[in-house]
Amino acid sequence: LPKPVGYTHRLNATTAHTCKGVAHALVALYENWSIPPVNGVPRAFNERHVPLVGRGSSLPEFVFTTTDNNTSNPHPVALEHYVRTLAERWGCDATELVVTVVLIERAVRKDRTVLQPFTMRILLLAALAVAVQVGADCGLKLDHLWEAIADDLDELELRAFGRAQRRFLKLIGWSVPNELDTYRIYARALNAYANQVRGVAEPTPSVENVW
Repeated sequence: LPKPVGYTHRLNATTAHTCKGVAHALVALYENWSIPPVNGVPRAFNERHVPLVGRGSSLPEFVFTTTDNNTSNPHPVALEHYVRTLAERWGCDATELVVTVVLIERAVRKDRTVLQPFTMRILLLAALAVAVQVGADCGLKLDHLWEAIADDLDELELRAFGRAQRRFLKLIGWSVPNELDTYRIYARALNAYANQVRGVAEPTPSVENVW
C-alpha cells in the first residue's frame, strides 16, 4: 500500500528514465494524433472544471492553460515533473508507466479529441491509477492512491478522481491489453524517446512482470 501522505518513494534509475520517455511520448501523441474537440471533452477529464492543484502544491496550477479559450502546447519538462511526482508518491516501476501509455494511446485511438493540454494530467492520473491497481499484489483501493497524492494534488476530490477513472475505463472498453508483445514494443519506444532526449543509450526496461 502507499506510504503515508507526503512520503516520497525513491525512483530507481530505470523508472526515472522511463518518466522522461512517457512525457515526450505523450506530447508526441498529442501533437500527431489529437484533433480539436467540436463538442468539448468529458468534464471528468477537463482540468478547467476538475482542479488538481491549488496554492499549497509544489505542482503548477493549470500548467498547460493560458486562458479559458487558449491553450499552450504541453511542455515535456513540466509533464515529466508531474509523471515523476505521481510515480514517486505511488512507488511505480517502469512497467506501470509503460502500461499507462498503452492505455492512453488506446483511449486516443477511440476518441482523438480526448487528449488536450487541459485533459492530459487527469488522463495520466486515471490511467496510471489503473496500471498501479492492476499490477498490485494486494487490493489497492482508489482512496489509498488519493491519500498518497493529497499533498501534491491538493484540490483533487476523491469523488472526482473516481469519476475520472470510471470514465477512462469506459472509454477504453473496460479492458486492459494483456499481450506481452504490445508492452515490449511500447517499452522500446519510450526508452528510445528518453535516450534521444538525454543523449544516452540506456537499455530498454523489462516488462516481463507486466502481470
